[in-house]
Amino acid sequence: MKRKGRAPVMNEEHRRELVEALKPVDRAILGGVDFDTKAILESLMPDIVALGYDQEDLARVIRQEGFRGEIVRLGKYGDISSSKIRALLNPASKPQPR
Repeated sequence: MKRKGRAPVMNEEHRRELVEALKPVDRAILGGVDFDTKAILESLMPDIVALGYDQEDLARVIRQEGFRGEIVRLGKYGDISSSKIRALLNPASKPQPR
């Protein structure tokens, strides 16, 4: 809500489950206000951290915490957006052009 100014279409636990169900994903972890990036990196010791297309600030934080593995930036998947999903669920709301 704070980042985009509106409630998400899907709650964060459902999103995490969907990401974790993807074949190349070993484990998906939710962030949050009290998220201890350094503790997570030290406990999991990942070779690769994959970040979403809109998580520019997180790569810097991960590097500051001493992560030396590979950081992969994922692109947006196809032409799917929560705005389009919201419009399908509620035809009165239309996706905003970007």
